[in-house]
Amino acid sequence: MSEFNSAFYKNFYSETLFVTRDANANVPLPEEELIVTGPEITYNEKVFKGLVILVSEKNETFSQILQNEFLTKILKAIKFEMHDVAFVNIALGGKINLAVLGKKLPVKSVVSFGTDLLDIDKIPAPYKHFHVGPTPVLLSESLTQLEADQSKKRLLWNGLQGMFL
Repeated sequence: MSEFNSAFYKNFYSETLFVTRDANANVPLPEEELIVTGPEITYNEKVFKGLVILVSEKNETFSQILQNEFLTKILKAIKFEMHDVAFVNIALGGKINLAVLGKKLPVKSVVSFGTDLLDIDKIPAPYKHFHVGPTPVLLSESLTQLEADQSKKRLLWNGLQGMFL
């Protein structure tokens, strides 16, 4: 095999390339792959329409999320039903990477009820949708904070209209 010529590859790649001795050194064999435990996900695979709702709730609160009237009204307003979406409960203080979540679910859009639940470098302003790759994302306050504040409900509604309607 010929020597590595870094000048040649500079024409094709703008990011920094790192040369390792063995290209497969950090790739686990299929039998060595680790099972990564992640957040609790609730969804019906047969009718899932791609909307993922992120929350960070205690287990007993999360188990009752399908009965949340406020959330039901929000989803109906953007033409979704409770059984159409996936609910992801992120551990308190934890964050989730959308690329990792995308391996478990076919994500089309994300609404986060918690402004710091996504593992991203710069957190955008809440209630204004943005994109992570091709995926539109809307950050919002937690459900309990929204239910208590009418002005935040209006901000959420404006953000949802811009994203879905």
